[in-house]
Amino acid sequence: YHRAGRRFLHKRWLLFREMQHFNHQVQGNPDSSGIGQALVSAIARGVAAERVLLFLLHSSQNRLVVAASEGMDESYSMSLQPGSPFLAWLGEQHRVVTAEEIRLLPQWQGLPPDEREALSAFGGRLFVSMRTGSANNALLVVGSRKGDATYTQEEMESLELLAHQAAAAME
Repeated sequence: YHRAGRRFLHKRWLLFREMQHFNHQVQGNPDSSGIGQALVSAIARGVAAERVLLFLLHSSQNRLVVAASEGMDESYSMSLQPGSPFLAWLGEQHRVVTAEEIRLLPQWQGLPPDEREALSAFGGRLFVSMRTGSANNALLVVGSRKGDATYTQEEMESLELLAHQAAAAME
């Protein structure tokens, strides 16, 4: 019991430390790509996620494109249509949504097959829609944890907080 309690406190301390580090990096950083990379790195280290992707709206392409990633090949170039019913539904949730929740949704089934297959192949476990400006124009996707452990409610709330801080800083 004592060992499990120490592990829990250590995980909590690591996440807190990553949140502090992220806040420090974001202060005075006007570059949204730098903020995005700081966000995905903090999440990957803080919750031991194998992979993290941040999609941002690329206005000239009118697509959500990978703006920052951790644990991915640099050439990964998936993109999403910003007006899909799935992304609209995510934007209405104002919380972290798990893969188990979305797989049952008609909005998920309504995604273009290439987008649904790419997100499934990525192994997304958690999804957070981010609002920058007046629209939900960013998406954070967190993959499985190292060791396949599940994410705790506290970790999901911390991810949500980090995502909202990043969106405010990018705005």
